[in-house]
Amino acid sequence: MAKRTKPGTPRPCACQSFAVLDGETVTETTGCTKVVPRRFAQGHDAKLKSLLIRAGVAGYRVRWTEDDQTREGDPLAASRLFGFGHQVESGIRGRLDKLARRAEKKAAKAQPRVVAIKVGRHVYAGATIDPATGAASYTTRSGEAKTAAAGKFTIQEEN
Repeated sequence: MAKRTKPGTPRPCACQSFAVLDGETVTETTGCTKVVPRRFAQGHDAKLKSLLIRAGVAGYRVRWTEDDQTREGDPLAASRLFGFGHQVESGIRGRLDKLARRAEKKAAKAQPRVVAIKVGRHVYAGATIDPATGAASYTTRSGEAKTAAAGKFTIQEEN
């Protein structure tokens, strides 16, 4: 049978000393208030990892207290203090890849609308409206291609 060890002295959970910074403003913490005889309360290492991943994806810095000194750095540097830097790094990379895939998918879905527009006193059929900018591209009667900024035309009818 394994020898029982004495419980450690109770101290604050390590995750509560971390805060996400937007400039000098604290935007997010883990919200932990536990006092435990270990480094982390049960599951709080995962709570800290997810906080660091969210901060890394958003591009924020992290502030933490270590040996009664306040330090500041990027989320990867903070995660390396506990030996799970590789997990935070892959989590950040995975979320950024997922966001990029979503943006590509959304951009592929956004097709320009074909409408008739009125610019000044002239009406142009077959104009396309760019969904990203709201600008309309049309061809004049003389064959010249033009673009009207959003708000500089009115939609007459949908084709």
